[in-house]
Amino acid sequence: MNDHKNTTPCFNNQTSHQNRKRRIPALLLAGLCILPAVSTSVAASDSVITGKLFYNDLRTTGRQDLKRDPNGNVGVRVPFDGSMTQENRLGAHKVVADFYELDAIDNPLIGCQALDKLGSFTIHRNGHFEFTVDSSTTDPCLQEASLPLQIGIRFRLRLCNDLRCMSVIDPTSANQHYRLWSGHANPSNPLSVNGGDYNLPDGIFRTAYGDNFSLAANHYASLAEAAQFWFVENGVPYDPNGNDGEIFVNFPSLTSTKAQTKGDSNIHFPLPASGWVKGGYHEFGHIIHNRAWPFTEDFLCGDCPGGKYARDGVDSWSISSREYPYAALIEGFANFVNRATLTGTSGDCGGTFDDNANSVIYSANPGSQPNTSTPVSRPWDGKSYARNVTKLLCDWMDDGSHNDDDPNMAGDGDHFTATPYSIWFNIRDGGTHYALNHLGAYVAGFGSPGMDACTLIDYYLNTRKSVAAVGQAAHDSYVESISDLAYNNGLKCGLARP
Repeated sequence: MNDHKNTTPCFNNQTSHQNRKRRIPALLLAGLCILPAVSTSVAASDSVITGKLFYNDLRTTGRQDLKRDPNGNVGVRVPFDGSMTQENRLGAHKVVADFYELDAIDNPLIGCQALDKLGSFTIHRNGHFEFTVDSSTTDPCLQEASLPLQIGIRFRLRLCNDLRCMSVIDPTSANQHYRLWSGHANPSNPLSVNGGDYNLPDGIFRTAYGDNFSLAANHYASLAEAAQFWFVENGVPYDPNGNDGEIFVNFPSLTSTKAQTKGDSNIHFPLPASGWVKGGYHEFGHIIHNRAWPFTEDFLCGDCPGGKYARDGVDSWSISSREYPYAALIEGFANFVNRATLTGTSGDCGGTFDDNANSVIYSANPGSQPNTSTPVSRPWDGKSYARNVTKLLCDWMDDGSHNDDDPNMAGDGDHFTATPYSIWFNIRDGGTHYALNHLGAYVAGFGSPGMDACTLIDYYLNTRKSVAAVGQAAHDSYVESISDLAYNNGLKCGLARP
């Protein structure tokens, strides 16, 4: 068995005598060296191909700690500084490597295929990939039957299995998935294998520093991290309706000038003004919201003059702007998904966000909420502020060690906990009940104010945890806990003051 590791610098003009195929420029080959790894033939032995693929992660927000750098260290966050020279290489986790047997010609009449897929490998958090070409594998191409097998490796930003299906596509190239050939195993520079070990040099997913491939890999990292947390670790169904299909990140978007989610499958990102992808999971939050409760179109807002984001006369939203309660739930939930994904298994929404003294709530009773940074003109309209909704959901989720009681507010603060799945289920099942109760308004397209944080609370207490469902004592306990949560975060929702 031989270990062949090529450490020759990239863009060297040397070539291998075993490379009999047309060559293409190095910049089209994932920025990797062109030189192939060459093995001494080992009769009747499997060929084991290993290597590592990285990407340059300069996101402002992300779970870099889930990856490993080329030295095996835990990944760290290194926000882009505009220098166009920064490197923060992390393992290309969840990128898929496809392995092909390559033929110089494509002629089925003599058994030759330009690309004959042998299998795939989902890359590990440290960038590792591997594939075994069984010793019994033969090339049916008559013209190449006596030659060593020629292998190509192509990396793609797409992963589909029973738990999720997701990808990054390029609208400027007919919505093709982002794919790059390895510089060490590709149609113009194949890897010849004939038994033994083939350890390829490290690669990086890009053709040039800061190109669209580099940025797409950062978008894919965010998508993969969010999908892992919600679909895999917390059991939220990827396809709850049976027909939702693949989740696509469209980059660079041809139709959106800002981050935007359209429907239940398409996230759009334009080219970043700052030069790099910021990261985050807010748009993914809209995807799982829309799949849980597919009633988030503008006309379903009900009586919302100007559109669901135009309550203050401006067709946009912020955490501190007074929105229609329907829109506040949509954006507040997406921000909750962002924070919950970012903090992972820590059991809270991170840092000091839960503390009202550090992250103020809006529009609470002015006599009991001195923390609000601006004058309160609409007491107890907290359900209309995305910030309040996010804080409510964060407190709903976090565990008992995060009781951030605000002594300025009524009630005992936060002494309740629930799983991310449970909160998602409230959106799904609560939305279904709400839609059935307002069916006439939905059919007509008006008349209902749209589901909001208070109708979500009403569903939870009076349907999911009703007296009929859990008994009087348990119901009363839930009412007490949720009332404390609501009041502590500036929402009243018809609940009695704790």
